[in-house]
Amino acid sequence: MTEMAESITFYVLKFYEFYFSMGSYLTHVVFPSRALIRAAKRASKIAMKDRRKILADSIQSTRSDNDREIPLIRLAADRPKVIPNPLSLLDREDFKVDPDKKSDDEDDENVVSEDEEEKNADSADEEENLVSANEEEEGGGDGDGGDVDPPGVVVLGMHRSTTSLIAGLMTEVLGFNVGPKHLLIQPGSDNEKGFYERVDAVLQNDEFFYSQDMTWASGMELINYDYKKALSAYRAKKIPTKEGQKSLAFYNNQVNSPWLQKDPRMCITLRTWLKLFNKKPVALFSFRHPLEVAYSLKKRQKYDLSRGLKLWIVYNARAIQNSAGLCRVLSSSEKFFANPTEELKKIVDALSDCDLKPPISKDLDVKVINSFIDTKLRHNKSNDNGAVLAQHGDCVVKDFKSKDKGRELKKQKEVYLQAMNIYCDLKSGKAYEANYKWPVSSVIPKL
Repeated sequence: MTEMAESITFYVLKFYEFYFSMGSYLTHVVFPSRALIRAAKRASKIAMKDRRKILADSIQSTRSDNDREIPLIRLAADRPKVIPNPLSLLDREDFKVDPDKKSDDEDDENVVSEDEEEKNADSADEEENLVSANEEEEGGGDGDGGDVDPPGVVVLGMHRSTTSLIAGLMTEVLGFNVGPKHLLIQPGSDNEKGFYERVDAVLQNDEFFYSQDMTWASGMELINYDYKKALSAYRAKKIPTKEGQKSLAFYNNQVNSPWLQKDPRMCITLRTWLKLFNKKPVALFSFRHPLEVAYSLKKRQKYDLSRGLKLWIVYNARAIQNSAGLCRVLSSSEKFFANPTEELKKIVDALSDCDLKPPISKDLDVKVINSFIDTKLRHNKSNDNGAVLAQHGDCVVKDFKSKDKGRELKKQKEVYLQAMNIYCDLKSGKAYEANYKWPVSSVIPKL
């Protein structure tokens, strides 16, 4: 019965993903007139509203299992075969994006219903008062805790980059608080040990993306995510805020400290959340070999290697840029798999240097640690036997296997070399320098 419910929910969501994609396609390609553009966007918003309702209902649907309430399905955004936006910049031949370029229909960006249009007619002064009121209600508005100890840690890293493993160890071994387990995305075949992601925070991040016609997988388009625009929409309640309010009630309550927040989407949306947190958290950033991530996304999402590599570039670049100014702890999947216990101890020391002491910092449970580092769970390893393509210091870039040929293979290798340049700079520490110039600086502008 559960499998049937999951299957039905998945295909319904798949339909609405397609509906949303077609709305965007009609908006930008088929209809040239302003009126039809507005109509197409309104249809797209209706489709997304229905999709969000189905998604929320499916997550809230529960079944009893040993007297515990467990979500019926995992978050749809983490399920395979999600149909991407056909206009995603990832799917275009041109890899470069001009972040300052404005569309011809920018004035139509926020198409709303007639009732909402009346609400949006408020004066600028009234909106400013609303922002100030919400700042008092939902936190300091700047995530500025001064000299106060940080309340928790935000784990940053691209999807499929071992961040779930790190969050799991920090929760189960070090004692960080992620909230009740029934509020987390449940384990699945692609992540047997669990995700350690709060459903409410993930859903709010999706709302931030939807408000700017994006999803977590929109690719290079994600570099144009406007954290100020998302923050303004949230505070003015122009987007759904229920899930965000629930998660902030947890994070801004000092009783729950030290807490841990983990969602790869935070690489993109972190600056929005920093304005909503009462105090600045610590940022723990981890990265994984780009080819391993691309292989994983190809297997789980059916994305081609080029798309996975481009996502890797955007997520890691934005994670570094958005966490600048926070006390930052650095790690990697390679270090964890080499010596998990030692790496976890180093994280404990680094967190303590950031004035965030884990509840458990001594006598770490090695048995639990080793259970998380089961080598059988390390899927999609990179190719160590390929020919050498480039070398950056001690970091060697080796060729990879691909079933593609010709133009597609050439495109894959171009993006792969860019990603590997960044990967090598992450390993050496160069990428964390304030004046670091990203190898793809034309598409990764400064914030």
